[in-house]
Amino acid sequence: MNLREILIAVMGESGFLVPDSFFGSTSPDDIQMCYLANRASSDLREQGYQKLIKRGAITLTSATSYALPSDYLEIVPNTSMIEGRIDAMDLPTDPSTWAYLQSVSSTSDYTVHARIINGEFAVFAPTVGEVVAFEYISNSPILDTAGVTYKQRFTADTDDWLLDDDFLILEIKWRYKKEKGIADWQTDMQEAAQYRNSVMARDKSGKTIGSVRNTLGGEPYTNLWIS
Repeated sequence: MNLREILIAVMGESGFLVPDSFFGSTSPDDIQMCYLANRASSDLREQGYQKLIKRGAITLTSATSYALPSDYLEIVPNTSMIEGRIDAMDLPTDPSTWAYLQSVSSTSDYTVHARIINGEFAVFAPTVGEVVAFEYISNSPILDTAGVTYKQRFTADTDDWLLDDDFLILEIKWRYKKEKGIADWQTDMQEAAQYRNSVMARDKSGKTIGSVRNTLGGEPYTNLWIS
């Protein structure tokens, strides 16, 4: 569903009048609805959906630090490798080992050591030409109407939501009711939480990860990828 369809569902269920458009409207209610849609989508994207998992690859040079994909949110644990090699890749290298490596120029260890530091992919003593491959969670669960540009935030009524539609509808609905002071907003919030548990349980059935921000449906892993 696109954003307009989602917000029509929210407002229809809540008994509010639907405007001709949301983005570009000067109505405080419409502006607030767009804000809440982005707030809810931001929370939901960080649950670690499998649908948001992508493959990344970095070709090593003599540099020791590399840019991550523009839509990078976090790396999926245990998916990193050097293409064409069976040697172990130590990602993330633990802080004490990384600190030691910074004091030496090289090692006899064939293991490739790497960490995510200050938003960049850092590699110790890279071998020029090798390719590091990994899976990561994208931070962009929204697609423009042309089907070309992935986005972190809604910016138009025609933007498409790539994840579960009802998930977003329920999340926006309770937030909107809360802002309007409608008494049953907590009931809607509980319904949204129950639906979230159900969706994440289904998504986890074939999943090897759990988001560091996900506190539903199990113990979250500790995000060691960020230094």
